[in-house]
Amino acid sequence: MLAGINTLLGWSVEVSRLASVLSSFAVALLVYLFAKKLYGNKTLALLSSFIFLTLGDLILFYGFVAEIDAFHCAVYFSGIVLTFFLLQMGRFKIAFFTAGLFTAFTFLTKGFPALYLPLTKPKTGFNP
Repeated sequence: MLAGINTLLGWSVEVSRLASVLSSFAVALLVYLFAKKLYGNKTLALLSSFIFLTLGDLILFYGFVAEIDAFHCAVYFSGIVLTFFLLQMGRFKIAFFTAGLFTAFTFLTKGFPALYLPLTKPKTGFNP
């Protein structure tokens, strides 16, 4: 992803940092849409995305460095949201295929941290 953005816009540190910032805002938008769809409340959705953007190192650290962590978070959370809605609609085969596909994508972006969620077993049952 960084190579593609740098090829399009020119090779510089600022362009590489732009990928992290755009990924962070893409995840914030996805958090907003997910919360709005889940709860039907715009205020709660805005608050959720604002809290996400202001958490820890997201803006203060990843906005200033050209690391792949923000893009990893975008791919990871996109897979979780898409799988959640597919399970909610009862499309189990497509949901499991989607979960595997996004796990593969996140593994390609960051490595073994992508395997945390699919390999953990919840203590309680999951009922979307």
